[in-house]
Amino acid sequence: MVESFKITANKLKRILKISIYLPKGYHSSDEDYPLLLAFDGQLLFNFLNEKTMEMDMTDILDVLGKDVICISLQAPKIEEWRISELNPYYNGDNPTVDTSLSNIFFEYLVYDLLPLLKQRYRISAQKYLLGFGASAIAALHLVYKYPLFDGAGLFSPDLINCSDEIFNDMEKNFCKEKPIYLYHGSKDTDTKFDNLYYKLFTNFQELGCEKFKSAYEAYLGNSTDAWNTYLADFIRFMIPNIGS
Repeated sequence: MVESFKITANKLKRILKISIYLPKGYHSSDEDYPLLLAFDGQLLFNFLNEKTMEMDMTDILDVLGKDVICISLQAPKIEEWRISELNPYYNGDNPTVDTSLSNIFFEYLVYDLLPLLKQRYRISAQKYLLGFGASAIAALHLVYKYPLFDGAGLFSPDLINCSDEIFNDMEKNFCKEKPIYLYHGSKDTDTKFDNLYYKLFTNFQELGCEKFKSAYEAYLGNSTDAWNTYLADFIRFMIPNIGS
């Protein structure tokens, strides 16, 4: 089942829309469940607005029978606001992007929102991240900056709009025990995009990530259709002991 609500996030100066998937046995048990925290939640569920739903997270989790709580956070509709919150390394050509907002968003998420959600839902100590494009950059940043996160799924991280500081931070804060799932579709992408993906892939290898899976598709692109194809594989890989 999926439920949804809104929070007035004063620190973010906006209304935060949240959709939450609860496993089928949630209300008939008293156990705690691993958390999958997904950014760009407007892509995952059709609970608020069917026109924004492009991936079938509910059906995927139901079919897999995953005992996991999935909390998805909708991004701001204005793209420069979305990037401001999600990419602290942005070095693109949009002068209206303010990367200082990302730290405000991350601190709010860790110290305000997650404790609030933990009061309302039975969330275990296991917490995983999922992001797409710019929000994959947020997931990569958060998984190493904050010890409470145990792993991350990075779908088509938007490295082309990031400074090299992202690689410096990754190396400085790296934790080899945290599992990483990395997807990249090469279809219709330019050489620079492919080279940055390969650099990130190589960094994970050289830093010794102990549980790492790369899904590289030469004939698929970086789109919701492609991401939807690999969501089930990511969930099976990332979250242990909840089915196969």
